[in-house]
Amino acid sequence: MEQQKDTTLQHIAEKALSESVVRLELWSPASYHEYVIAFDVDNPTQYDNVELVDQPSNKRKTIIQELMSHASGFFVDKNTIVTNLHVVQGASSITAELVDKQERFEIDNVETFDIENDLILLRVNGEGEPLTIGNSTEIMSEDVICVAGYPNGNAEITQGAIDGISSSNQRIRMRINTTGGSSGSPIFNSDGVTIGIDVSGNEVYSYAIPSNILTELINVQRESLSLKEWQKLPHIRAFAEKKEGDKLQKEGAYKKAIAHYNTAIQLKPDMVKAYEKRSDAKMELGAFGGAIEDLLTIARLQPPVHFRFSKLTKYVSWKVDWVKIIGIHLFIKLLGFIFGNCGWYKFKGNVKIGRAKSEAEKGDKSKAKLLYQEALYDFVVHLSLKPKVARNYNSRGWTKYLIGQLETEENNETKAQQLYQETISDADVALQLHTKNSKYKAAYYHTRGAAKAGIGDHDGAIKDFNECIRLRSKKALYYHDRGLSKKALERQEEAEFDFSKAKELDQKIEK
Repeated sequence: MEQQKDTTLQHIAEKALSESVVRLELWSPASYHEYVIAFDVDNPTQYDNVELVDQPSNKRKTIIQELMSHASGFFVDKNTIVTNLHVVQGASSITAELVDKQERFEIDNVETFDIENDLILLRVNGEGEPLTIGNSTEIMSEDVICVAGYPNGNAEITQGAIDGISSSNQRIRMRINTTGGSSGSPIFNSDGVTIGIDVSGNEVYSYAIPSNILTELINVQRESLSLKEWQKLPHIRAFAEKKEGDKLQKEGAYKKAIAHYNTAIQLKPDMVKAYEKRSDAKMELGAFGGAIEDLLTIARLQPPVHFRFSKLTKYVSWKVDWVKIIGIHLFIKLLGFIFGNCGWYKFKGNVKIGRAKSEAEKGDKSKAKLLYQEALYDFVVHLSLKPKVARNYNSRGWTKYLIGQLETEENNETKAQQLYQETISDADVALQLHTKNSKYKAAYYHTRGAAKAGIGDHDGAIKDFNECIRLRSKKALYYHDRGLSKKALERQEEAEFDFSKAKELDQKIEK
């Protein structure tokens, strides 16, 4: 019986791929600045003392670089298809293709859309066979289902089962492995009826929008807009601003990211995700008060859930969210009290260096370098707030040295040499500020000695390591690094003595 169901679903899906399910080919501007040019929108983002890259004066004559991506969709009327809104946002042109029939259609207009439920109806300049839309309230856990779509641009049929309904966001939770490009694919039940639209997934579950939400959208009064006009709508443009903010935040450009989140919120004041990401960016900059304000705004934007046994899960989830916000609020207050605005940067920088070392040990050098660069930014800000503290120069210099090591490992010798020279300069300043603490002074000599070794000045490095050992004779690392420089100068016997001494002081140190 189970095998018969599998065979039936396979035939249903194959027929749908032939007549109703389309492969979407989407072309989108390759960067935010090209997005501004492509859709002829004024750049609303204002940076505080930060300049945008030069933008061509004549936008219409500029050749715009575009990237191509794939997604899925299906006919709900003879010349109307549905897909996810997130698929279409930012696209300058879209082609829909019935692959088996080798029929390609251009997208004429956006007929209607639903931001909250991530759905959009598009009019095409051709015809296809509409799928039958079922009643999603009738689905039950363990129902057998099938997805037909074009992940990565290739036709694929995947079978699975319903796991349940997520009450917090009205999504069908499925035990089925859908991948990138499946967004917009129909979900069939064993009767061949569409009961959902694939929207997202993770390593455990995939999720679908219930078909009843699609039915409601199909029945609303339609008001067509061209694709370009639709992309220029304020609440659609907000998604482009948030996307650029997310990219900049990932690169560590928190100030620029906040400028884009500000614009997104101006365009769409109820955009919870923009408040969340802006709060994260403000936290990174130590702006605790602003981060808390954003968290409280998120709480206000989410409607209260009143206690009912029928909505117990949703009620508990809402209460947990509130507890999290209050907890974060208090935690941020505590951090501000402990570290202050200045100390927060130092704390963050040290944490990021620890994380970067961990990533480097795991072999992810690109992630390690990004974390080191973020730490460097934190130390630069900390130094600007306390410019007469020797340790601050040493922290900045040592971070540059660590980045230089990664550049050396990647054979970027010119960049590495520049970073080592900058490290030496920072260590010089730290030593000139005359700390009386032998522990710190030894650390400054070690920073400079390591950088001198990096540029090949091993004689100079040994002199600095000698000072380290004079100040702290029980530190294994100082003997170890002096041994490396002596080895580079082919003073093998002296090097072996240093390595033995280092091992004697610390059994875990590597030769």
